[in-house]
Amino acid sequence: MPVGDCQRAFGAAAESDGLELGPSRVPWINQRGHFGLPRGCSEALATLAAIFDAPDGDPEA
Repeated sequence: MPVGDCQRAFGAAAESDGLELGPSRVPWINQRGHFGLPRGCSEALATLAAIFDAPDGDPEA
């Protein structure tokens, strides 16, 4: 799948639901994903871990 196709498809799906999405830049989102969250985000980390584990995610991968 070419770069950006997934994002465009997600944006189109959101738009069909009446939501307009656009690029967003916040300092705590980076190339390291949830591994790059600043200290003090334990609640966010726990939530992300639960979301990852729900479909039998493999943390070692």
